[in-house]
Amino acid sequence: MEVGDAEADGFLSFITVHGPQLNRSGIPTHLQRGLYDKLANGINDAGEFIGMREPDKGNGWRVVVVAEQGLKQSDPNSIFLVDHVWTYKSNTARVNLKEFPKLRDELVDIMDLADRVDDTASLDEVVDLLYRETWKFSQTFMFGNMQSIDEEMPYWYILEHFGSRIHHSDNPNCRIVPFFYADKQSLFSLLFPISDLSCGDSLSRDFLYGIPLDMELLRRVRGIPWFDFELKEEPQPIHDIEQEVLFKGNYGSTCREGLSNPAISRRPVRVYSDYASVAESLSNDNDFLLVDTESDADILWVKDHYRSYKELSENYPNTVVNQFREEAFLTTKHKLAALVQTRCLKEAKALPKWLLPTFNLNYQLLEFVWEFQQRRRRKKDLHWIVKPWNLSRSLGITISCDLSEIIRQVETGPVIVQKYVEDPVLVEFPEVGKVKLDIRYCLYLASVQPLEVYIHRQFWLRFANRPFRLSDLDDWDRHYTVANMYREAEGTADGWREVDCHGFKLIWKEQYPEYPWGDVESSIENMFKEIFEFACTPLAGSPGIAHNPQSVAQYGCDLMLMWSEQSAVSSGGNHNSRGIQPVILELNFAPDTDRAVRDVPCFYGNMFRQLILGEPQLEYFKRLI
Repeated sequence: MEVGDAEADGFLSFITVHGPQLNRSGIPTHLQRGLYDKLANGINDAGEFIGMREPDKGNGWRVVVVAEQGLKQSDPNSIFLVDHVWTYKSNTARVNLKEFPKLRDELVDIMDLADRVDDTASLDEVVDLLYRETWKFSQTFMFGNMQSIDEEMPYWYILEHFGSRIHHSDNPNCRIVPFFYADKQSLFSLLFPISDLSCGDSLSRDFLYGIPLDMELLRRVRGIPWFDFELKEEPQPIHDIEQEVLFKGNYGSTCREGLSNPAISRRPVRVYSDYASVAESLSNDNDFLLVDTESDADILWVKDHYRSYKELSENYPNTVVNQFREEAFLTTKHKLAALVQTRCLKEAKALPKWLLPTFNLNYQLLEFVWEFQQRRRRKKDLHWIVKPWNLSRSLGITISCDLSEIIRQVETGPVIVQKYVEDPVLVEFPEVGKVKLDIRYCLYLASVQPLEVYIHRQFWLRFANRPFRLSDLDDWDRHYTVANMYREAEGTADGWREVDCHGFKLIWKEQYPEYPWGDVESSIENMFKEIFEFACTPLAGSPGIAHNPQSVAQYGCDLMLMWSEQSAVSSGGNHNSRGIQPVILELNFAPDTDRAVRDVPCFYGNMFRQLILGEPQLEYFKRLI
């Protein structure tokens, strides 16, 4: 093979692997060949074309063109590699900063903080300062399972010295984008000019790339991490949350008209499921038989989102599926919040206390910043929790009281920000102290028209591993109850502090005798009723979960209890004392039921009898609506 042929094949292979990434990043095609040549030949020539000029008269460092011929955007070699000094996840950033003194020293230099970090500063003070300043210098990218955006996780990185010192401009002359080089499994950034530059010209880039210049207020707000800005009056919404959130999405085909309730007469009932826990629960139940194909089943109990409602109604009218069309109004954080907000606005009533203040940062950023700044003026608590729309198990979550950090999370993908529970009800364990808890209830939607909702009489609990305090916000074991599943709990040998609902009621009675658990659970049930009424009752054109006689569903609902001056449960009937308010965390589609099946072996058999076969199981289920 000729050398030229080998180079052509190499470039073709490079583009096959990296072309989609380069095109998404906006790398012009004529620079892609130049990039390949530099990577293939180990050329890193940025220093020959670009250099730094020391601060002059308080203007800070400048990054300038040093090549006499300047930089031409049409030159295929006008693309340069820029290294990263640090790649991190926000929930491990402080740990990194504490563990690596060389990293701290390098960041102090990059951020020009030498005059603020001296020998009298403690390690914690230095780490806090660096973490706060990080949001002026960090960039983000998504990394994970490239086949599923649901499993991609945000990472942050800081460019090396000259990359970090390129200034912002609304009229930039260059761009910097991250690049993952698959051949070497390495990440760095690419710098390229977007206009011609002469020797001595300063480089500039747009920190707010992608936000049009005519959206001035949005750019001012998104620019808060770099440039202080206070909203002087409450902003008008720039998005129609009803149209852009509630009516957006593809929920599959509708069932055919005139469909009656399925009639399942044969025994054993055929069940198709990809849940291991369903197979385990039904293994000794003679009323049910597991089958290998969907077409043989009377009950489809599947993990993946179901779309073929019309086809099911036409071809298998007596088959039941475990999902409702448009149930995303319950199971996605942003749609549930938007639905409740829209309904309350149309009915001119206050938001329910069980929904913490919630903002969709992709559509309600201005409203959130106004709320944050108003709370700051009033000296109210500023702790918020940022959650991806589409992840569970506490993945991708950030807790913060730093407005700059929260604003930057918009760059990681679709997220909501919700008021963090700063005063949760705690449970005390002698070997640990007072810890956070959340409670998982299993809820069942049997019908939308008429509305029929059940609750499992047993609930499940998770506890944090360390005593709660409103600090150390990235301490997984202190602020996240899900950590109990994976970490070795303090003072225990097996790493799992498990309490069943009966044992929990005894602990509750001992620690909170003035708040009877029956009253607390009644307030929880009332919350569930309101949630399903919001989601299943269309109002004035707003959508809701679609009725389908062939559908039933199980949801896992996670909630917390918080102290409140205006609450659902007060102490001993004294309404002047603090009370307890349940608040919703999330409702999960396809919840994990391994613990449920272990505690109640007939879990799924009982559920199918209650929801589908019309055989009441009152020992296990209570009807809410």
